[in-house]
Amino acid sequence: MGLPPNLRLITNVGPPGSLQKFPPLSHGKKGVLRIILPLPPTMNNYRACVLLGGKPRLITSKAGRDYHQAVKSAVYDQLPTQAPLSGRLCVWILCSMARNGKSDLDNRVKPALDALTAAGVWRDDSQIDILHVMRGPVEAPGRLDVRIEET
Repeated sequence: MGLPPNLRLITNVGPPGSLQKFPPLSHGKKGVLRIILPLPPTMNNYRACVLLGGKPRLITSKAGRDYHQAVKSAVYDQLPTQAPLSGRLCVWILCSMARNGKSDLDNRVKPALDALTAAGVWRDDSQIDILHVMRGPVEAPGRLDVRIEET
């Protein structure tokens, strides 16, 4: 049984953890960015519950706020003149954990996308129509290799 006509199989992958897992850059597209980010805190450490006015509120934790600042610095260092992307987006993330062991990829995605929004890479993460997340090789202290393409 083949793939439905609206799906395509990506066959140009390299060895596990290879940056060749990214498909080739689309030539002629108006916006293609690549940025290296530090490994974000997991969702378990990204939010904190506090009482405000006697009511529980979910806020970004100190670890989350520190990560936002680190991403802003990385964006300004690597993409100093980039205006926020305004079109529909495809985002590829290669996540290299800091050490071997059990770690969920999905717990790293939301903090990274929120931080990229806060850093002004795009206007809102609701612009993302396609999101690919792959596990990369173990690299201390861990990192995300992110490619963003306007579709």
